[in-house]
Amino acid sequence: MIRTVLLQSVAIAMTGLVLVGCSDSKARRRVAAMDTETLERLSTEYPADSKSGRLIAAELSRRPRKPASPAARSVRPSPTPPKPTVSLPKYQIVDRDKYDAPVKTQIELHAVVSGNITESGLKALLQKLYEEATATRGFKYHGGKPTHIFIYLYTSRDHFTSGMGQWIAMLSKVGADSRVDTRVKTELIAQLTAKPEQKHGLSEPKRKEIFRASVTAEDRAAADAERLHPIPDPSKPGYSQSQASAQVMKQAEALTELTKKYNSQVARRYGISDDQLTAIAVEGIKKNWPMP
Repeated sequence: MIRTVLLQSVAIAMTGLVLVGCSDSKARRRVAAMDTETLERLSTEYPADSKSGRLIAAELSRRPRKPASPAARSVRPSPTPPKPTVSLPKYQIVDRDKYDAPVKTQIELHAVVSGNITESGLKALLQKLYEEATATRGFKYHGGKPTHIFIYLYTSRDHFTSGMGQWIAMLSKVGADSRVDTRVKTELIAQLTAKPEQKHGLSEPKRKEIFRASVTAEDRAAADAERLHPIPDPSKPGYSQSQASAQVMKQAEALTELTKKYNSQVARRYGISDDQLTAIAVEGIKKNWPMP
């Protein structure tokens, strides 16, 4: 490597000497006889305004330029790709509640979403509503700011009114210095675009109707069990823990018996078996069908 560089340097020096004292035509012929690489090296040795510099520059201008090697080409840095824009689902606030007390200042929001529903869109919407909630002022306590924030998103008003926690996404912040917790039921997103299926010889709308009837039957069973075997009030005179425990056991037994009885009535009404009714109930819970 070193030997090659030294030989090239000597060759350039000798070539430069042969241009000294030559006539213009002779110098041009000698320059024209040189290879391009040698001329490019000589162009750095002679001032641009010198006779030799002008001859070399003129000769190089007539020769085709070699394409730069890949390593020599200037590499432009790849532009940073823009961050994809997250599309928010459409939404409507269906309930907003504020709580203002020494123990806490709280905002609770419930909204129904529609349109293009994705995990990223739900998270972005939760963040948007959270930022709006944190900017809320006017509380009497805790410096006028909310310490607790709860935001729930539903896919229908029926899911909200069921009161059974049938949200698809939620955000919570419990305490002024606590972290924000965000949850999205991703398994429910695919259900929104799934095609209705025929099962047990029944359409999906009919199975949803049966599901609601089954839930109503179970609510009726719970109400009847509580009426038949009420739990004693511990604040009233004569309260007994053993008596309360016995009533709890009786109420639980009654609930089991009445639930079975009322669900059997539902199955007979729709012409299906008890096992099919159980399968429909499991399907409804899994797919988050709205409860009555």
